[in-house]
Amino acid sequence: LSEGSIMALMLFGLYGVLRLIAFLIEWGLSRWLGWAPTWMGNVLLGIVAVIGSVLLLGAVAVTADKLKLWVFPETGIGNAPLLPWAKPGEVSPRAIIATLVVLLAVGLSVFVSPYFYIALQMCLAAISTPVSAKLEMREPSDRNKTVRAAVKAMLRACGYHVVDRLQTRRLEIDRIITVFDIVAYRQGYALAVQLKTDEEGTSSIPRS
Repeated sequence: LSEGSIMALMLFGLYGVLRLIAFLIEWGLSRWLGWAPTWMGNVLLGIVAVIGSVLLLGAVAVTADKLKLWVFPETGIGNAPLLPWAKPGEVSPRAIIATLVVLLAVGLSVFVSPYFYIALQMCLAAISTPVSAKLEMREPSDRNKTVRAAVKAMLRACGYHVVDRLQTRRLEIDRIITVFDIVAYRQGYALAVQLKTDEEGTSSIPRS
């Protein structure tokens, strides 16, 4: 949604720039040659439609890859919720206000003027971009990935079997064990590891 709304705003901006260029060309031709072409508007719409189709296909492909990793992760412990900062059953007043603003923009764009569709895309971009940024922050940093790989190699060297993907399919348990980064077992004993890496700087890494 965030990428789609930003893409729509970019297309509106592109059409505005092309429309301005076409207006200047038409004004120059009509003033100096006395000829005012009427087909430039259709050409501009065709150009924007082609560019928009290409951007749409790219956005769909990127979104599908992201959703696949979020919904069906290849590695991970537990069943991490898609919105980790939202508590179950929590009602957000900001979400209610944002929904009402979006519905108002939709109603204005349908029943009043199609120009309100631009305002709708601006609302969608302002609402969805912060959520998209928080989802992107869930991706472990390169430092975290390196430390995780090193700890897994150490555990395997000690004779442990590392479980890359652990899910009990019991939501109350999976939500508890999501705090762990690595789970390994050996001879009937399980070992749960939680990594605490210093994302910024080069200070020593605490362990637990």
